[in-house]
Amino acid sequence: MGRSTGFTLIELMVAIAVFAIVTLIAVPGFGRFFEVNRVHTQTNEVVTALNAARSEAIRRAEAVSVITSTSDEGPILCLSLDGDDCDTDPNQNGGDGMPVFLLNPSVTVAPVSWELGFDRGGFRLDGANADEFCLQISAGPDGREMRTVRVSATGRIEAGRDGC
Repeated sequence: MGRSTGFTLIELMVAIAVFAIVTLIAVPGFGRFFEVNRVHTQTNEVVTALNAARSEAIRRAEAVSVITSTSDEGPILCLSLDGDDCDTDPNQNGGDGMPVFLLNPSVTVAPVSWELGFDRGGFRLDGANADEFCLQISAGPDGREMRTVRVSATGRIEAGRDGC
């Protein structure tokens, strides 16, 4: 009789035990990975909405605002020409043909309710009131993963890791 090839039961059990230990070590890291990903995605969505509003203000040569609101699907950012026309359906463009951005409800954006406008030159409308407008975006049980979005008086938009 020839020698049989394959794994013995003990070899198989050792391989499964090693796999289980590696999995137990790696799984907690996945939670943090998903938090980081959610915060980065939300930050990019907010920056996109602000850049779209600024571009539309320059293109249309009139003021455009970004407004927070809620819809059946969760919190949204909408762009508006008159400052209060906010269509709450994220699947449709707003009443002015402006885009609507759906936000992730598991990510915190502070302040929760805000409005920010850009004038026809792309400058922030409340630019004389403060040096910069700052949003803080965070996730996790203690908000440990955090990003900020700053808008200068000149309308420059930037994302970073430092707090407001």
